[in-house]
Parts: sequence; structure tokens; C-alpha cells
Amino acid sequence: MIVAVGQRSVLRLWTRVLALLFAFGAYQGVTAEVGRACEHETLTITCDAGETILVLEANYGRTSSSVCTQGPRITDIDCFAESTMPTMSQACTGRRSCTVRASNSVFGDPCVGTYKYLEVVYSCLGMTTEQMTTAKKDLQDFCEEETIETETGRVVFPRTDGGSFAYSEENCTSSSGFEKPLASRFCRLTTGRGAEWDPPVFLACDVSLRNLSQTPVMSPEVALAVATELQVITTETETLSSDDVTVVSVIIEELANASPTEEIGDSLLTTIDNLMHVDAAALMQSQQGRKGPTRVVQALETFADTVALTTETYTSMRPSVVLQAADISLEELDKGQGFAFSLSGNDSSSLTEGSVSSFTAEDGGGNPQTADISITLPTNLSNILQINDSAAVRVSYTLYNDSSLFVQPSQGAVGTRIIGGRIAGQQIKNLSQPVVLTFAPLGDFSPEEIKEVRCVYWDFEADAGQGAWSNEGCLNTTEENGRFTCNFNHLTNFAVIF
Repeated sequence: MIVAVGQRSVLRLWTRVLALLFAFGAYQGVTAEVGRACEHETLTITCDAGETILVLEANYGRTSSSVCTQGPRITDIDCFAESTMPTMSQACTGRRSCTVRASNSVFGDPCVGTYKYLEVVYSCLGMTTEQMTTAKKDLQDFCEEETIETETGRVVFPRTDGGSFAYSEENCTSSSGFEKPLASRFCRLTTGRGAEWDPPVFLACDVSLRNLSQTPVMSPEVALAVATELQVITTETETLSSDDVTVVSVIIEELANASPTEEIGDSLLTTIDNLMHVDAAALMQSQQGRKGPTRVVQALETFADTVALTTETYTSMRPSVVLQAADISLEELDKGQGFAFSLSGNDSSSLTEGSVSSFTAEDGGGNPQTADISITLPTNLSNILQINDSAAVRVSYTLYNDSSLFVQPSQGAVGTRIIGGRIAGQQIKNLSQPVVLTFAPLGDFSPEEIKEVRCVYWDFEADAGQGAWSNEGCLNTTEENGRFTCNFNHLTNFAVIF
């Protein structure tokens, strides 16, 4: 498929035609509805019971001077955010109801200074169980190869699995020998529509880490460009020194604070995954100098607290790191929220070869005893923490495949993955009911090699701020069928040392 950059109207029309063909091919009497929300407001779309949303066309920007007239500069009517359609498809298609905020933090700012609005054309479709099953089978979990026409020539993106980045087959001409791609693009898995390409991000051929560190992140567009450049540069893990690791950690901090969008998160997770493959000596030297690895872990936690969600839950998985963030009601929080990871059963230890799940203790879901690693929060947590002034809370989980970023020279052997949990704005300690964790040993450890078991958490303040593993707050440890259960009276990052 070849797409010409800048032909927005053709792209939107083609997207709509495809959607209508799909809709009218399977359903009769389908009508289209239009939903709008002015900038800074929220749009809620709800279908009747037994129906689901199909987004046909969407734009955040301005195409009319007579809609949402209460703001400045409403005469710019050629304003389109290319991210609107994939974002709205992911947020709404296949669901009965969805709510999305019309803001630059969600879609970017396609026309600075113009008062914008979100406009969505959608249909509510009634699906039988058989139709739903057939539709799901037809969805692709990969993005097809695509060629984009630019002013300087064609750029080809190869077929790519959903949930991962593709890099153009065309590279920059560089004297350094690093074959840097001309562009990067994310293949996004959406609800109800399968895998879809995000808009491409074109790269600067001569940019370096030092250039990036001196680039002010003044807008979402600049932030996305910097984040994409960073993930590409850090793929050369064998060339990264301890100073490079520190520079990368500072840039990650700035991005996490300046522009916490899901697109930025996808790039940050890729960069962090790259850092986890850097030489251990370089990571240690960076930690002992300016605490680069610690800064990366804490920046990811900051991002998890503040990322602007386009759906109920944001999940990003890379081979060595996973992040999930969700906004939930206090009622749901009090059911005992949980998060688990399970391998697929093949020989790969990559996190992307497994699956993550959320569950509640009250509903009896999750079955953490069969998972490779899990965390379960206490029930009635809003009462324990005395949270009573919020309609929703942000709960997030992080999972690391190894202890690369938790640098402690004298530590014992960390024999499990590392799992962490947070509630934004809350310091979770001295709980009357425990946080329950289950761990399966990594494949490198056989049962006969395990002589002593210590449930630990990462104390960022220990060793004069260098950080260390500690078992303070561990209430008890048990073992059953080769899995270890640890109970703690606080919430942070946890592991088991053998």
C-alpha cells in the first residue's frame, strides 16, 4: 500500500470507506451519529445494550468556524490531528461506551493557538456472538508493509507485529557507520480494529545524544521526536558508555515530566528495554556517579502516575519491561486490585512472549498461584488509606525481566523478575492488610540450588541514596509447588533473592 503524505482528506475518506464497507457488509440499517466536544471538554459515546461502537471518521482540530465558537482563533479551518482516528479507534471501537478528553495531551496540537474541538462520526452495531467471533478472527495482529511517498522519495515500512516499532528500510548516509533509519513507526493494536499504523516519525540523520539533551521539550511534537530519536540511538547498546546511560536517564526524566502521552510511553518503554541490555559495568558506573539506572526507574513511575489515558487501561509490553496504568473507581479499588504475568509455555523468556492480566481478589480472578509473578493489593484500600475525595484513582504496575536497573554490587542473586505497584499521589506503607506477591524462580535457578529465600523490596534511599534490596516490612514468606508467596506491609518494587 502506498500513501502520499499530506493527503489528509483522501486518507480520512479511505478510512471511512473501509469502515463503511465493513459495517454495511455485515449489518443492515446502520446509521451514523456525530459526537463533538470542545477543547478541554470530554466526549462520551454510549450505545444501547447489545451494541458496540464503530468509529467511522474522527478529527481533533477545526474544520468549521461555527462549531465551538467560545475560544480564540476559530477561523483556521484547515486543522487536522493525524493521530485522531487511530486514537479514537483504540479508545472506542468494539466497546459499548467510551470517554475521551479533547485535549492536546491526548492528540497533540495540530494548530497552535487555534481553539479546537473533537468530532467523531460513529455507528452503534448490534453483533451476535457468532458475528463477534467472525469479526475477531478477521482482525490482523500485524501491520502490512506500507510505502509512503515523501517530497524526497519513498519510505518503506516492513510488515510488523502489533505492539512494536518498525523502522524504514531506507537509512541515513552516515560517516559513523551506524545505519540509522530515516523514519520510525509504531504498529498499534486497537480494540475491534486489529493492528493499525501510527503516523510515521521522520528522524534527523545527524542528531546525537548530546544534541537531544540540549533540545527543549516545548511541545508534544518535539517530545515525540526526541523520544523516537532516543529509542533509535539506544538500540546500539554495545556503544553506550556510563556517561551515555546518565544522559539517557536525564532525557527520559524530562520526557516523562513534560509530555506523558501514550505515544511517548511506547518510545520510553523501548528505550528502557534497550538500557536493560547495556553492559553491566556501564550501568554500575552510571549508578555510582549520577544514579542513572535509579533515575530511569523513578521516571517510569512518574510517567505511570501522569500518562494521559485514551482508554480505560494503557498497557505497553517490551521484551524486558512492561507497564500498565489504569484509572479505576474507589469501588473497584476496594475489591483488591491485582496484576499477573504468565509465560506462554514456549522456551522464550521474553515478556512479549507471555501475557499480562488484571484481576480483583474479591471476584476471585487472576489465579496468581499459577502465574509466573503477581501482585495483589488489599481489599478496602480506600478506607485503609482514607481516600474519600476522589472519583477515581490511578493504579499502575511495572514488571522488569531482570534486575539490570536495580544496581547493588553486594546483592545476592535476584532469582525472580521484579514487580512493582503504585497508586498515584499516595505513599503506601504500614498497611494493616498485606500486599501479596507470588514469584516463580527464573529458569536459571533449579529447586536444589535454592538454599535461602529472602523476599525483598528496592529501597531507593538506602546506601546514601544508591539504593539497596531490603526485607523490611516483609511479614511472612511461604512456598508451594515451586512458587514463593511474600506478604509486605507497603507498596513499591519487589523481588526474591536466593
